[in-house]
Amino acid sequence: MTIVINVMDLGAFIICTLLFIALWFEESEEASASSLHA
Repeated sequence: MTIVINVMDLGAFIICTLLFIALWFEESEEASASSLHA
């Protein structure tokens, strides 16, 4: 049971990390695009 919980926590951690990276990448991409327009 403990192993199952650890696997679920690991999956949630990976999903949160991927979402955070995706949001950061989008923001950095928008910032570079706006700097190019300016």
